[in-house]
Amino acid sequence: MVKRTRTIKTRRSSKPLRAGESSREVALKRLKRMETRIVALLDTSEGANYEAGKRFDAIARAMLYRDAGFETLEDYANARFNQGYRTLRRYRRVANAFAKRIVIAHGMTKLDLALRYIAITPEDERPMDVLSMQFPTTHGKNPVTVRLAKASERDLETAIDIAQSKPTSHDTVKEARAKRIRDRFQRAVAAPKGKATHAPLVRAHVHDETGKVRIDLVGIDEHDLVRVLRAALAEARRR
Repeated sequence: MVKRTRTIKTRRSSKPLRAGESSREVALKRLKRMETRIVALLDTSEGANYEAGKRFDAIARAMLYRDAGFETLEDYANARFNQGYRTLRRYRRVANAFAKRIVIAHGMTKLDLALRYIAITPEDERPMDVLSMQFPTTHGKNPVTVRLAKASERDLETAIDIAQSKPTSHDTVKEARAKRIRDRFQRAVAAPKGKATHAPLVRAHVHDETGKVRIDLVGIDEHDLVRVLRAALAEARRR
């Protein structure tokens, strides 16, 4: 009687390196495949832009751009994609905040504008809150509010302008002070002319418990830390 033996297959956790192939070469091959897919996806549809944003996020998180010889993600994106860093950063931000079906329903541009709006308002809104909130805007000379589904891109741009506007007669003294600080600080950290530097976003609002102004700096590039910190110290010396 012949005894049968059973072969047990094991699943490999990762693909082994080929003989003479370095980890950098493997990373570059992976990066090339992702780049090819992103180029094919970009600006073909809202769903495709979502997928491009997800793949760009994967490149950023794994820092594959460094294997290609770039120090920053911004330099890499500007060199490899016609749409450039700003567009891909926007797609990445929206893709990380919303599900694909929401991006298809409302579009990348409107969702990005909505995220920019809640980033500069003092309330602690979450990305999903933009689907039900009312955005302040104007139709003609009349102030109105609109929901995201009914809002145009211009409506959302106006909402951002309103949120960033100078103090009004309806603001309290502390709220007006917070807006003045934000406007002054935002000008101080603006990107220098002639340099491809992303200016960080300044947020300032009155803290509910203490009544003091809280200042947030959002999106500081690593290579721009010294310049921004100098501007922050200059603002601190005004106190």
